[in-house]
Amino acid sequence: MELFQALLALIPAVVLGIYIFMKDRAEKEPIGLLLLLFGVGALIGLPAGFIESAIESAIIAVTGGDPGSGVGHILYQLLFALLVPGLVEEGLKWGALLLITRKNKNFNSLFDGVIYAVFVSLGFAALENVGYVLIYGWSAMWMRFVTAVPAHMFFAVIMGFFYSLWHCYGNAAHMEDVLMENGSLPEGPPKIRRLVGRNLVLSIAAPILVHGFYDFCLFTESTVFLVIFLIGLVALYIICFRLIRRMSKNDADDGTMIMRVLVSFYPSLQERFAAAAQPQNSPQAPAQAYPQPQYPAQPQPAQNYAQPQVPPQAYPQPQYPVQPQTAQRYAQPQVPPQAYQQPQSPVPPQAAPAPQPGDESASLTAQPDDNDPQTES
Repeated sequence: MELFQALLALIPAVVLGIYIFMKDRAEKEPIGLLLLLFGVGALIGLPAGFIESAIESAIIAVTGGDPGSGVGHILYQLLFALLVPGLVEEGLKWGALLLITRKNKNFNSLFDGVIYAVFVSLGFAALENVGYVLIYGWSAMWMRFVTAVPAHMFFAVIMGFFYSLWHCYGNAAHMEDVLMENGSLPEGPPKIRRLVGRNLVLSIAAPILVHGFYDFCLFTESTVFLVIFLIGLVALYIICFRLIRRMSKNDADDGTMIMRVLVSFYPSLQERFAAAAQPQNSPQAPAQAYPQPQYPAQPQPAQNYAQPQVPPQAYPQPQYPVQPQTAQRYAQPQVPPQAYQQPQSPVPPQAAPAPQPGDESASLTAQPDDNDPQTES
């Protein structure tokens, strides 16, 4: 049962870690580096408890303890909240963040500082949440799902925001020094260098103040400060998620960020950067300087072998007689009926009737036949 509760206590930290990881657009960070930051953040919780106990004892020794009411109670709780949870917890997170990522080669874009800080803080919040759930049970778990664990991420977003600005301003300040040395920028006091140290201080001071005030509103156990706590928590939700979306949208590599920062302080560099971005082997010349030759339009592939179009008057075509139709080509010529008179064939004579016996006239008129053998005899 306790193992199941411990696993459930890890859910909000895992969900928020995945959300931040998906917002990293310029270049995804190595999973191994993020797991290292998460693990170191969890290990920070062990020495944090001992350091907080030591500082609490020192505060009691100096102030005489909590008066329990009045202004003294409020001042004591404010001092305790700022120095114990605020300074110790955020200070250890910031130290681990600086130690692991300051010179890491993967720290090369705007959003990287935010994601590094968030993973360190989520590791710390995950271990702390497991401890609270095992001690106080289910009631503490559900409340911390929407308060303590997201709050730790919000403190880290504030830390990572200024940490990323420190990184970007540091790179831009170095380029500013180089441009001043070669005469590309006018001589004078640097404009960017003064912002480097300021953002580094804010990366640790801002989360300490916000975390301290968050706990102070709870430690006073006052209805007024409880209302202020709820309003502040809602404000953290709105501000930090907007800041995450803004940083993610404007995420860019170090080179792009250097140009952005320099141009914001020295607008005259914008034209130089634009000219330097163009290829050197193909300078951009005015359109009128080198007119391009006009080539005739190429014919379409279907017209490549077409016959030239000659005006009909240039070469008159001979007029050929109209050929007769195929069916009439071998027809007999039509001759008038009067041109050739057909010969009239004689009517064959009627055969003489055979002589009747006793008919002498028939025998007398009969001519002898030369070929008759009886005649010859």
